[in-house]
Amino acid sequence: MSVAAGVAALTSAFPALLPYTVELCLVVLVAITAVNLRGIAHSARAFVVPTVVFVGAILTVIVVGLLPDQPAVATPAPGPAGPVQVVGALLLLRAFANGCAALTGVEAIANAVPSFREPAVKRAQRAEVALGGLLGVMLLGIAVLIERFDIRPVEGVTVLAQVTDLALGHGFGFYVVQIATTILLALAANTSFGGLPVLAKLLASDHYLPHVFALRARRHVYRYGVIVLSIVAGVLLVAARGRMNTLVRLFAIGVFVGFTIAQFGMVRHWLEGRGTGWRWKVALNGLGALLTFLAAIVTTASKLTEGAWLIAIALPLLVFGFERVYRSYRQFDATLALGKTPAPPRPGRPSWWYRSAACPS
Repeated sequence: MSVAAGVAALTSAFPALLPYTVELCLVVLVAITAVNLRGIAHSARAFVVPTVVFVGAILTVIVVGLLPDQPAVATPAPGPAGPVQVVGALLLLRAFANGCAALTGVEAIANAVPSFREPAVKRAQRAEVALGGLLGVMLLGIAVLIERFDIRPVEGVTVLAQVTDLALGHGFGFYVVQIATTILLALAANTSFGGLPVLAKLLASDHYLPHVFALRARRHVYRYGVIVLSIVAGVLLVAARGRMNTLVRLFAIGVFVGFTIAQFGMVRHWLEGRGTGWRWKVALNGLGALLTFLAAIVTTASKLTEGAWLIAIALPLLVFGFERVYRSYRQFDATLALGKTPAPPRPGRPSWWYRSAACPS
């Protein structure tokens, strides 16, 4: 999804590239795959410059867009309004689900607490608060500009590109924002290559994936995980024709399922430990699990005919496949009697008897 979103930002700046969306997505994917196969570890320093440029550019767009009475360029005529919906519980749940999908990524700090210097927890908490505040300012600022400029979806142009164009004009600032967005999203796509191969290695170590996924190359790369991830991502990009709106539906469902499992896991953790303040922690994570579970159900139901059926089928098949691999390895263990000590030798029995007893055919 990050690759598709990055290419969408690029084609919004250079419309002549729009017919080559799929090809551009595959080029970016191949480049990221090649970098990861060479074992070049992604570092926080690699994210600093594009992140600072992107954040500074977005804040500039918000400030400049709010100052003048008129936009920098003529506001396009609004398109036909969509169907009016009565505000109800279902609409609120759909809005909550879409909002959660837009805010995914803030949990990355929680996953990276061990990477912080001591006191790691305090530093991670401060970083989480700073990220949440910055994201809130950017999100609300862009939302205000969308309402002010009366922006509607336009085929082939991202909403951010429309906001930037109306705020800064179609000049140097516009291209800075779009190129910074493209680079930042390409770097965001690289985080999957840092996470999924390691996850595949852990699953392989627990016998839920073939053990080949636990093998590391000379450059300390889990090559098979990188290659499989690249192939699957390429298939999805081609099938979706590089359209971000198609891929985001699949992304949101998977994210909410993962969030729900993680929240229920934390509830179980607090119930078993029963440390200081465990009751309010159980209530907090229990509420989070309930909300993300409802978001997963609502997103799946509302987008079922728009591609969500693929995830509804793929997730159970993945779990079934993991279980099949696990049972196969357990059968190998039983057949080869791994971890068992052969019976002590007894006088009068030939040596071939002990070999057959230890490794029955």
